[in-house]
Amino acid sequence: VDLVVHVGAPKGASRLAQRIGRANHRMDEPSKAILIPANRFEVLECRAALDANYLGAQDTPPLVDGGLDVLAQHVLGCACGAPFHADALFQEVRTAAPYAELD
Repeated sequence: VDLVVHVGAPKGASRLAQRIGRANHRMDEPSKAILIPANRFEVLECRAALDANYLGAQDTPPLVDGGLDVLAQHVLGCACGAPFHADALFQEVRTAAPYAELD
């Protein structure tokens, strides 16, 4: 893909960056895109997303180390697989960098 043509508002700088990133997978050349707003309100949204993209701003929440939802899924998977000892599982979990400080 040499050029991304995006019709409508990108609904955020992060989405726009992800979509533009699909074009021109070459390290020595920038990706190219054309934004085509569908109405005058989308002109403003497109402009804001482009400006944020040029500044490197993202509108996604930052990644969180040690997400408790991920930990809960892991514990549930272990519980469904076989009996386990809580202390042994706790020590195993703490070997993963995001959970090293878990207490």
